[in-house]
Amino acid sequence: MQRGEVWWVLLDERCPVVLLTGDGAPEARAIRVVAPATAEQARGFRLLSAAAASEPSAAILSPGIRAAGIEVTIGADAGLVPDGVVRVALPLDGHIFCTWLVTLSPEYLVEQAGQLSPAKLDELGQALRLAGLE
Repeated sequence: MQRGEVWWVLLDERCPVVLLTGDGAPEARAIRVVAPATAEQARGFRLLSAAAASEPSAAILSPGIRAAGIEVTIGADAGLVPDGVVRVALPLDGHIFCTWLVTLSPEYLVEQAGQLSPAKLDELGQALRLAGLE
């Protein structure tokens, strides 16, 4: 198991995750890949790319916005069809949008789907750092 691998896991249901730790650890820290937010689900939230969130001029909060997050698309190039996203919450005024971090023991790993490219892994790392999770 290596950082950046995309795996199908069995939690409440079969779902994809991206491993954030690996290298022989007894448990792996991972983040769940979810469907992109619909317009209705995103109402009241600001969703940014990791690049946009890191810009000093990024206006994260504005009237009607309760919280913010970063979505990193994970798709066919990493072994997932249809595309999904890793959603990382940005801490704002004590509100958390949604970060699906999990700790898994190896028996939850069902099948490896693929691997993030170095560029995509950097994008995810940047999102996690901006959220204070790394």
